[in-house]
Amino acid sequence: MPIYIMSNKEDTTVPPQMHNAQRLFYENFGANIEFVETESRHVWPVDIPEAWGEEFGMPLKEDCLERGGRTIYNCGYDSAGIMLAHTLSNIDGTTL
Repeated sequence: MPIYIMSNKEDTTVPPQMHNAQRLFYENFGANIEFVETESRHVWPVDIPEAWGEEFGMPLKEDCLERGGRTIYNCGYDSAGIMLAHTLSNIDGTTL
């Protein structure tokens, strides 16, 4: 079973130790794990054109260590595409 786990090293909401425990749990069952560590806080990094943020009225932040409400963190990492490519073999993994 493919599993995607993203651990953000500076995350104080869900500490990296929790993601490591999750990884160990799934390893016990022989899961196919994609474990990714980012330098960010509790964010979902994306890699999208700046115009998309403006179109949806959401500011794009490039500093993934910054915290802040309803914001897209455009850190140059396509979390959704990579997760989907790993967990669903019948798609190409791109979100654009």
